[in-house]
Amino acid sequence: MGLRGNADDGDLNSRRADRLVRAARLPPHRQVQAVPVRRRAVRHSEARRSALRAAGEAAVSGWVRVCTRAELLPGEYRNVYDGDTPIAVFNLDGELYAIEDVCTHDGGDLTGGLVEGREIECPRHGARFDITTGAVLCPPAYEPIAKFPVKLEDDVVYTRDDRWD
Repeated sequence: MGLRGNADDGDLNSRRADRLVRAARLPPHRQVQAVPVRRRAVRHSEARRSALRAAGEAAVSGWVRVCTRAELLPGEYRNVYDGDTPIAVFNLDGELYAIEDVCTHDGGDLTGGLVEGREIECPRHGARFDITTGAVLCPPAYEPIAKFPVKLEDDVVYTRDDRWD
């Protein structure tokens, strides 16, 4: 066919178009009906108050919810963010500890590394840190990692980056 057509091109093109339209139709079980959405105008201050109420006292004071105590068993950890700060919260034999999840040697994540006792090893270059204090235990890192407070309130674990308080 190419660029030149003949008298049958119109008929052929219309049959192709019909076939495409039929193929584009969705079966009834996949069709979605448009439903009008009603939006309620909410003042910013009202929305903020309700969000803070829902988040509880922890949100007001700057604490970040990690998980419930039952979700963080001994030997496990959870990752959260306080703003741009990645935080890893560990349960070591029933005690909770929070550290910045960043190796001070090259900025990689620590939580991909091996945890032995109270030590965590950076998976990239092998630097080791004490989870309970943030101290460097083995080079190539020489700067300690930040350690953060952890609190347990109503069986929920919270932490926060308190370096700028």
